[in-house]
Amino acid sequence: MNLKLSLIALVLTALCLDCHADMRAPEIFQKQQECRNAANDALGDLYKLNPAARQRVQQAAAYIAVENISPKIIIVGGGSGKGIAVNNKTGKVTYMQLTDSLEEVSFGLKQYAAVFVFESEKAYNKFLEKPRQLSDQAARLKPAASGPYAGAFAIAPGVWLYQIANDKFIATLNTKSPVFSKYDDLNRGLR
Repeated sequence: MNLKLSLIALVLTALCLDCHADMRAPEIFQKQQECRNAANDALGDLYKLNPAARQRVQQAAAYIAVENISPKIIIVGGGSGKGIAVNNKTGKVTYMQLTDSLEEVSFGLKQYAAVFVFESEKAYNKFLEKPRQLSDQAARLKPAASGPYAGAFAIAPGVWLYQIANDKFIATLNTKSPVFSKYDDLNRGLR
């Protein structure tokens, strides 16, 4: 009798866990779609400013495109963003997030988009290994003045970064934020 009750309890627990996963499915799919939409918006902003960048992105080993709307309130503000990383060779999509902690005095919203272009799969994989924040050395970099990388910063060998805010390229890199990382909950999906 106890064995039967244990088996029934086990089956019911498994069914409840499966129902919970099914209830989360729409939420996960919605967030994944939001990441894709944010990436498309970031790429659209980039292509408006530099149409030649489209070919660079499409021919690259991989790219990451993220968008952020950051509320800034008096002294400390913060925000978060989302997007996707795409390995152009395999087509694999990795959902990305960015978080920031901006220390500025201002009000309102700041729209920010970033597009990373990776010339090698090795550089791309290294970037995805752990959360990334730009180094203080990157603040001294100057963007390319012309060509398909016009407006982009060479932040590492074979890694270019376009930063866009309010329909313009950002002329200096902000190394204090944001932090780029995998969006683990969305990449795990529905275990």
